[in-house]
This record gives sequence, C-alpha cells and structure tokens, in this order.
Amino acid sequence: MNALLRRGDEVVVLAPLYQQLYSIAGAIGCRLVRLPLAWDRGYVPDLDAAAALIGPRTRMIVVNFPHNPTGATLTVPQQQELIRLAARAGAYLVWDAAFGELTYEQQPLPDPGRFYERAITMGTLSKAFGLPGLRLGWCLAPPEALAPFARIRDYLTLHQSPLVELLARRVIENADLVLAPRLRQAARNRQTLARWIDEQGELVSWVKPTAGVCAFPRLERVADVDAFCRRLAAERGLLLVPGSCFGCPRHVRLGFGGESSRVEEGLRRLGAALVEASVVGNRETRRAAGGKRGAPGAETAVAGTRQPWRLENARDLAFRRSRRQRAGRAGVDSAQLGCRPWRPRSGRAAARPWRGRRSDRARPAHAADDRQGGLAPRGGGGAGRRREASGDLGRAA
Repeated sequence: MNALLRRGDEVVVLAPLYQQLYSIAGAIGCRLVRLPLAWDRGYVPDLDAAAALIGPRTRMIVVNFPHNPTGATLTVPQQQELIRLAARAGAYLVWDAAFGELTYEQQPLPDPGRFYERAITMGTLSKAFGLPGLRLGWCLAPPEALAPFARIRDYLTLHQSPLVELLARRVIENADLVLAPRLRQAARNRQTLARWIDEQGELVSWVKPTAGVCAFPRLERVADVDAFCRRLAAERGLLLVPGSCFGCPRHVRLGFGGESSRVEEGLRRLGAALVEASVVGNRETRRAAGGKRGAPGAETAVAGTRQPWRLENARDLAFRRSRRQRAGRAGVDSAQLGCRPWRPRSGRAAARPWRGRRSDRARPAHAADDRQGGLAPRGGGGAGRRREASGDLGRAA
C-alpha cells in the first residue's frame, strides 16, 4: 500500500476487516469506501452492492478470504465476479489469503493472479501451516508492483535468516504432509465449537464459519462486551478480541485453531463466564424495572439469585429513604438527589416539629439556635464539631 497508494486515492475495503488491511491506507490519507458484510447473508459480500461502489475512481480493492474475523469465504463464481469488477475499474485487487488452505466445504480458491494481471496475493506460513515463529510469508504481484515493494522491504527487513528460508522451503515442498493434520484438527475444533454454541441456547448466536479458524459469535446477554473480554483475560486467563475492534460491539472474535484440549477448556471457561454475566444482567434489568416481579422489561430470575437480589434491593430502598429524610430536614431540594421529596408521616408526627436526635435535646441553648440557623450538630460535642447540613448531605450523596 505504501508503494502503490497516494493521498486521496479511493480504496474499497470489506467491513468488518482485519485492521492492518485498511488502517495503512487510512494513514496514507486514502478515501476508504466500505463494503458491508451482513449477518443475514452469512458475511458473504453482496456483489451487486460491490458493483455500485467500485468505479473509475477506485485505485485498489482489498479483501481477505477466508475472511478474518468471520470465517466466511467465496465460491469460485463469486471470486470470478469480483475479479471482473476489479478489471472493469482497472484497480489493483489485493487478496489476503492468510487462511487460504483452511476450507471445510469446498476446495481452496485459486490464486486470482491466474486470471487478472493487477491482482496482488499474499500468503503466510503463520496460519494454516501453523508456523508463526518463522515470521515468513510471500507476495505474488505484477513486476511493476514488485519493484517498489522490494525497495521498501530493503529498508524494513533486508533479508531473512538462511535457516528460516531453508525450513520454509522444506515445508512448502511437503505442504500436503504439513497441512493434513492441521486441517483435521481445525475441522474437529469447528465441530466442538458448533456443539458448544448449541448448548449455550439464547446466550450466543453465530454464523458458522465455512473456512479459516475464526468465528465471530454475538453475545446476546452481555451488555458491555469490551469489559467482559477484559474480565475474561484478568480472571479466567482467556483471550477474546472484542467486536468493537471490528466495528461490531456485540460480537467477539473467537479463534479455534489451537490444540483441541485447550479449545475445549477455553470454551468451558467462556460458558461459565457467560452464565455469570447473564445472572448479573438479570439483576440489573430487574433493578432498573423497579424491582417488581413481572414488571415490563424484567428478566426471569436465574435459579438461586432471587434472594440475594431481594436483599440488595431492600438495602437500596433504605438508603434512598434515608437520603430523602435528610434532604427534607436540611431544606435541600430533593430533586437534586434524583428522588421524591420526603414527607413526614400523618397524624401526630405530622403536627409535631422535628426536635433533633434524642442525644441532642440536652444541649445548651446556643446549639438549638445554631441548628435553626442552618447548622446541625454532629452528635455529641460543642460548636467545634458542627458542620453545615449541605456539606453533610453532599458527602452522603
């Protein structure tokens, strides 16, 4: 992108999309045109919408299939249509195939460079081959693009270790042997994840990935997904990428490409955290509904949580009642506290003025005068222990 793009160029990108595939163009100053991937379409792009977005001003089209973070991919006819749209505009087609070899229901897509001279394909040993420690990948591009790429690379990395290059060569020469166990493991983990999703019921919904080792489930009962992910890392040692990183705040990116036993343990911890978050959400919803059983918007209580919620609600009501009483006695407008004005009880209590606490009644005359003048005794001393009622209320609030 640094070699081919200039400020003001128009770049069509998928949304959501792996961050580096659009942020570099944005940092250069390009105009980003987003092609949304919809949940109800299985995160497969609407090519009619793409045709409306790709035009003569389009300098580059950036896609990654299999898609990160959703796990969606294209069919061969859909790939051919996207190539046709790029060729019609004369735009570069950047094809990130980091997960290209990991497909479940179809063969891997062919390299678009076989059909279009301005296609740029990127691959890596980090994902499907399971060798991220080598930090090695490749780029297939037309000669006029590769020349500026090589100049920039000389300033960034210069060269790889000869040992790394030797290992990479041996892996690529024996790609089928290296990929076969990885494909079996990914397929097994995908089925494990599918069963786990079914077990969660209404807590989680998803679009089942058709390629890659990423899923993009939606957490239906978690109010703040970012905070939830932070708690998972801190309290359960579990890492999920919050969907806000991709512009989808109710989702998380869940990777299932690791060892099957570790994936199963991670899902067990995630399931327990989701149940806990659902219990907390039910409490907050019922409290917001006024604590009334059957109130509009109130959620059904989870077994074992009703009694703690009743105790919490009773304490909350007692605290608010005490604030109203102190506000009424001090002459402060109760609206400042967000609660109803305090009213004394009817009958004798309504006719009898407040005479202070019992421990205050034996005070000297100046203490009563101070109280009537806007000062209230703290409870056992003289003038040195007085404070303004408004200050006391502010601390209590």
